[in-house]
Amino acid sequence: KKLLFVILIFLFQISSQVKSDMTKRKIFTELFNGCVKEGDPNMTLGVQFEYCACIMSNMSTGLTYDELMVFVEGREEAKINRKIGKFTKKCIEKVYQ
Repeated sequence: KKLLFVILIFLFQISSQVKSDMTKRKIFTELFNGCVKEGDPNMTLGVQFEYCACIMSNMSTGLTYDELMVFVEGREEAKINRKIGKFTKKCIEKVYQ
């Protein structure tokens, strides 16, 4: 659960730095790079890359463009937070199975 919290925090920090006028590809590239850069000391580099790719994949298919923009702008919305939480849980389980 601590890992989940840390990961959500750095995703929100990275997302607030991404400009809203960027394309979806650029947004996800920035989010992925931020995810890998911030990292988690408890993850190996390979696990970290797999986790970040999993999160980006889930976000790209599970969020609408409008939801992505809300997330990137750092605005809180319960529905989006629930989705991100589900993606995070799913990806943590995937990389540690």
